[in-house]
Amino acid sequence: MRAISRRSFRGKRGLTLGLALLIGGLLMPVAGHAAPAKFYVGVGERDISPTASEIATDNFFLGGYGFGSGRIGTQDHYVTDPTGVTEDAIEARTAVGVMGKNDDGTDLVPNNPFAPWVRAFAISDGTHTIVLADFDNQGTFASYKPNYSTGALRPFAIDDIRAAAAAARPELDARSIVLSSDHSHAGQDLTGVWGFVPDAYLARVKTLAVDAILEAYDSMQPAVLKESSIETPQACGPDAGSPTRVFNNQFCGGSVVGAVDPNRDHANDYIDAQVRVLRAFPYDTPNGTPFAILVNAAIHATVGGGGNRFVSSDWVSTMSSYLERDNPGAKAVTIVGDVGRTQPNRDSCNPANPTTFIEPLTGEAVPYDKDRRANDSCNISQFARRVQAWVNKAVADSEQPVIATGVDYRELFIRDPSDSAILFGANYALDAAGIPIVRGITPPYLNGTVLGTWVGAYKVGDILMVSAPGEAYPSIRLGVINAVSTTKPVWIFGLANDQLGYFIAPTPDAYPEPIRQSALDGDPQEPIRTDPVQQDTTTWQDAVQQWLEDPNEDVPIVQWDTSIEDWVADPSENLPILQWGADPVGNDNFFFNVSQTIGDHVMCTMIKGALQLGFGTTLDVATAAPKCAPWSAEVNESGPGDPTWSPL
Repeated sequence: MRAISRRSFRGKRGLTLGLALLIGGLLMPVAGHAAPAKFYVGVGERDISPTASEIATDNFFLGGYGFGSGRIGTQDHYVTDPTGVTEDAIEARTAVGVMGKNDDGTDLVPNNPFAPWVRAFAISDGTHTIVLADFDNQGTFASYKPNYSTGALRPFAIDDIRAAAAAARPELDARSIVLSSDHSHAGQDLTGVWGFVPDAYLARVKTLAVDAILEAYDSMQPAVLKESSIETPQACGPDAGSPTRVFNNQFCGGSVVGAVDPNRDHANDYIDAQVRVLRAFPYDTPNGTPFAILVNAAIHATVGGGGNRFVSSDWVSTMSSYLERDNPGAKAVTIVGDVGRTQPNRDSCNPANPTTFIEPLTGEAVPYDKDRRANDSCNISQFARRVQAWVNKAVADSEQPVIATGVDYRELFIRDPSDSAILFGANYALDAAGIPIVRGITPPYLNGTVLGTWVGAYKVGDILMVSAPGEAYPSIRLGVINAVSTTKPVWIFGLANDQLGYFIAPTPDAYPEPIRQSALDGDPQEPIRTDPVQQDTTTWQDAVQQWLEDPNEDVPIVQWDTSIEDWVADPSENLPILQWGADPVGNDNFFFNVSQTIGDHVMCTMIKGALQLGFGTTLDVATAAPKCAPWSAEVNESGPGDPTWSPL
């Protein structure tokens, strides 16, 4: 780390002494209270909006809704799908502009909050430094494969960015940098699942991301950190109807699995509805105004819908922009958390007043923004303001200085055998079919069907932070909390340093309902009736129970003609069949799940890293969490082919 100069006071000796005593009094521990720890904090930001010329290529795709680009051929040489089908699954969704901006890049919306950014938050104790960054896009891979059309290399992935930043600042370890895609479904598709973006844009964004990281590192100043958190209403249960609720859950209880095992029916009810905040204050004026704000919340960036064609960070950087507006002189970074199956409790825009709306938590009139070309902009703005209200309440109700010292990190490389034929088939062979998934297909990132990726654990004082290379289910964070020793809220960064889809956990309890909704339509609670066809219910029940006990068995496909409640009330009756229709990718949780072990594997590696950082009484992950025994001896190093790796 670069040497950080200490500020000196000039003037008469008496004034200097008086100021020193005053500052000492501010930082001196009051009886019964320890002094806050000294950290160094800096923030860097860069706007990564595409230019009009990049959008004009008609090859700049937005990601998140449907599947594929709707084109046949390569990114450079293609035709529109000749079948003429325009279903969501194959309809092209190219960008037509940037939300809130004119074509020349100037702000259409004053102080435009909607644009995508890369925002980096650096924290150091003078010895170790970590950089936590929000990277606004649908998702980014750790490594990219070469351009299918030209064969040109693409050294623009996350590990390339981290390696470039570390090369520019040798005191900064590439593996101490976390780049978390905000997963905006109004964001740039940097994975190729929906069509991808031009290579020239990737190269430009790499430069901007490195610049933001270096700005954060270079601007670090002595700081006091203050942390706060707040639990917001859960989506399942008695708080579901709260008008202040901002989190939603795709899988509340009442699913088909409840007919077999009621104990598993609510396996997915809990979500991480906590909002976590870290604010940095100048060390010599800790009771003044903050100069940096970091927020962590596990909400999918899906406020904007599939019909939107304007590039945006969705609610994530929109809220960061509002925090900066309302805290003059401060820079803000918002990083999404364990967003698996956790959605925004989005409301339609309330346009009763063209400039303000009544924010439910505070009951106050709050300003919002709207791009007249993009209807979803109003929803995004108002939702960001609703989350910001919870941030403000967390600060007001619970903020306290971080007393414990120290910054440290462990970034661990894992290898997991994948059974996802859909994702592997597309990554290896579907570039010319309009699904140019661009993740690297060479070791250490992919070796046959064995995936390699990153999992991280980070220490800031006595705060534990962990990172997942995809969309972690909330049960993963719960598993970490149950296995480690900490009294502070555990932070989690989603889609961090890679994007491998959903991490469903625990196995097998959490799987049945995502599988049903990923493959079939129809509601088992209120099914459409058809002519009854009798079926042996015992055989079906045994099949489901067998799968729950051994997920390697084939998943039973169940078809209903009557309500589960009626059958449960009288299970001696045979259950008539309803012809549920096939609905592939009707819900994407199971189809974008690379293996049935990845969720538990990621959780156990987080625990391993946390134990190495001192958050426990043992270093043996199998002792802390017996379920983790299969991975306790795993060697967590990447190897050649990773630009952040170097031989010992």
